[in-house]
Amino acid sequence: MTDTGGKEVVISGLSGRFPESDNIAEFREHLINGEDMITEDDRRWEPGKPQLKILFNILSTWLRKILFLLE
Repeated sequence: MTDTGGKEVVISGLSGRFPESDNIAEFREHLINGEDMITEDDRRWEPGKPQLKILFNILSTWLRKILFLLE
């Protein structure tokens, strides 16, 4: 668990569009399993952007830390 310096942290909700997932529970499972959810089509991003993979890796690491705290 992360030290919050004596301050309580509350995450009261989460919403959004999650890649290759119909809901947050499915998205969480993809993250925990380390699945690559980057697609090569243009459903959301223009294909061929290598920086998206870097951004996804940063985001997924951050989200895994949050989801660990919620367990």
